[in-house]
Amino acid sequence: MNKQTEFPQDCLNILRDVYGKTNLQIKQIKQQLEDTTLAQQIWNDLNSYANREWFQHTLHLLKSKEQFFREASASDEAIKTALDQLARIAKENADTIFKRFPAYLEDAAIKYNLPLDLQSQDPKYTFEKGFFMVEIDYQSRMARLSDYEGRLEEFSADVNDIVDIVKREHDRVFGKPFDGNNFLKKLRNQYLAIVKKQNWPDGYAVPIRHITKRLGKNEEGFRTDVFVVQLSRLVEQGPTEIEGKQLDLQQTKDTNQGMLLSGQGGRSGYIGYITFKEVS
Repeated sequence: MNKQTEFPQDCLNILRDVYGKTNLQIKQIKQQLEDTTLAQQIWNDLNSYANREWFQHTLHLLKSKEQFFREASASDEAIKTALDQLARIAKENADTIFKRFPAYLEDAAIKYNLPLDLQSQDPKYTFEKGFFMVEIDYQSRMARLSDYEGRLEEFSADVNDIVDIVKREHDRVFGKPFDGNNFLKKLRNQYLAIVKKQNWPDGYAVPIRHITKRLGKNEEGFRTDVFVVQLSRLVEQGPTEIEGKQLDLQQTKDTNQGMLLSGQGGRSGYIGYITFKEVS
């Protein structure tokens, strides 16, 4: 059988070069798409902030993406003029609001049916009897939102955005339906699983953070701050007795390992341990 004629090397080289060029074109198109998508998001954010009159967000975006906007307006005088106007008007309004920030925030909170705690003092504002706290940094003009379980968000300190985010977090934490029987049963099951694994007797005082750690691994979407509110409601509303056992929450002086309950339950201090005692 005759040997097959091989493809000429120059032909193979041409095919390889064409492939290389098309591969490079694809990479360039992908990069262009990424750049355009990013530009779209920036322009979308600026439009959103301006239409909502979020002056701090507008200023922050214009500053943080200064190079982007400079390049975008370099060859378009209309864009440059519009951006300059946005920056000037946003700064004027932001300065005006910050001169009377407490009054603006209080009015917005009332409008959102989210009244500030009476003990709130600028620059720290609390909601829901101290469960949520917003701290204003007047130098950076940023707002930091936290709750009993730690930092939640940091964002530009536009009044309407502050109360909007607090309202959203409030609904997430306090808006979850409460079923005392099911929650107590879940507590009991988690408790029993832990004492069994550790070879501890039923009645042993288990650290409360062991319960939340286990729930965090086994329960999809688990959030500790929601757990705090549910546990607080259980303490206030009951039931606290299950299968002949009485729920007993014990205090601790360790604020890092302990858990502060919301509402009336928080007055007794930090909860450090959970146990179930025989009903006498």
